[in-house]
Amino acid sequence: MKNIGILNLLTLIFITLKVLHVITWSWFLVLLPTIISFGLGIITLVVILIIALIVGTKE
Repeated sequence: MKNIGILNLLTLIFITLKVLHVITWSWFLVLLPTIISFGLGIITLVVILIIALIVGTKE
């Protein structure tokens, strides 16, 4: 738990609150921080691949 990100921490808090019936949100909203984190990772990967392709074609 040393390198847990803020979005993962929010997900754990939201899951705990959902299971304890403190919040009545849908599971989509509870898991939204994880979905956002995954989406940002995919976007970062795509940008890196595009940059690598551009740099690779110039050589």
